[in-house]
Amino acid sequence: MPSLTTLLVFAGVTALLVVTPGPGVLYIVSRSIDQGRRAGIVSMLAIESAEVVYVLDRGDVVFAGEPGELAGQGV
Repeated sequence: MPSLTTLLVFAGVTALLVVTPGPGVLYIVSRSIDQGRRAGIVSMLAIESAEVVYVLDRGDVVFAGEPGELAGQGV
């Protein structure tokens, strides 16, 4: 089992990674600050819609034929 010091360092680094915003959050916040709430909401909906398409096209649930078809990769 790892030592207590190792576990504390691991917990600290993990907590830091969890609270650090990703590029999507930074993009939405910057759009909201620069162009207002409506632009921020539109940006958020666009990012989430793209993630849904990505997940549906990569998993077992496919709505356009074969996995990867939307990206033009085929199987």
